[in-house]
Amino acid sequence: MLAGTHVRFTLALSLRRGARLATPAILSFLASCEHAASPVTSGSCDAPITSWLLAGPFPLDTGAFRLDRNDIDPVTLFASAGDLVPGTHGMRWRAEASDSLGRVDLYSVFRDPKLDDRAAYALTYIQSPEPRTVRLNVESDDDVVIWLNGRRVLRREVARELRSGSDTISLALARGSNRLLYHVVNRGGGFGLGARLLAISRDPIGDLRSEVSIAARDAARHLSASDTSRGPPARPPVTLGPVTMAAHAEIIPAAASRGGGARVASTLGVQLRVCATRWAGTRGLSLDVGGASLHLPDGEAGKSFSVSANADWMSLARGALRGGALAVVRTDE
Repeated sequence: MLAGTHVRFTLALSLRRGARLATPAILSFLASCEHAASPVTSGSCDAPITSWLLAGPFPLDTGAFRLDRNDIDPVTLFASAGDLVPGTHGMRWRAEASDSLGRVDLYSVFRDPKLDDRAAYALTYIQSPEPRTVRLNVESDDDVVIWLNGRRVLRREVARELRSGSDTISLALARGSNRLLYHVVNRGGGFGLGARLLAISRDPIGDLRSEVSIAARDAARHLSASDTSRGPPARPPVTLGPVTMAAHAEIIPAAASRGGGARVASTLGVQLRVCATRWAGTRGLSLDVGGASLHLPDGEAGKSFSVSANADWMSLARGALRGGALAVVRTDE
């Protein structure tokens, strides 16, 4: 019997967002996809949080309560770009993007050389199609407090630079628009924050995305801290995503068929890199994507890996016209 994990993603000039494949008896996931496959390195399958709303800088209480003084109420906060920051005189939330590692340099944002003993807030909305438990890698310079849907999930007093250390926490995401709020305190020197969803998370991260739109803000009003405490569904044996696609395709020359007679026509191939995480000891898994089939290596449970496939462009295009190109993980059982 064949058991499969299916991933459907849309294909245009780039691979971005997709639609869930509703098929009984199989588990469907959505893979986020970007251009330009890169060499596999540590953390290369992680998903940085790229979209933020920032407010600050705020003067800092340098006493024992510097981290616990909240200029903004994390429970009642709902904002989008251009909204007034509560309790201020004319300060507005501003939209900013992180770098490719999910880091934001607040000196570059505020353009103020005097940011010692200052605080800032960073807000984003993580869109999840279902309840999931994921792991978040947290960087901060320096101290940081984090809330998810108004519930505090981290309080860390630490003097550090962005690249000198990090914390890893679990986020119990609810279905919908989840508010993730950072409060970062700068003691002196550098000032910034970082956030990456880890590929070794309990549940898939490939279709999670961060938004700061008005629609995301309004959708977040339907979630509260109590929604965050609900448990996610059972974890599948294998999760897929993200998927990356090379920026250029190449012609695969015609070749004789295995029967020795007719020749197979030339095809247009494109290199895909698929990240996967194995959560069970099942062996003999293979991945079918874009007309290509390849073996998934056996490995340690909970450890992400990536495989490359030279996919047929036309197969991907036909899948896109039907609502999304399809990737399937199979095992004989």
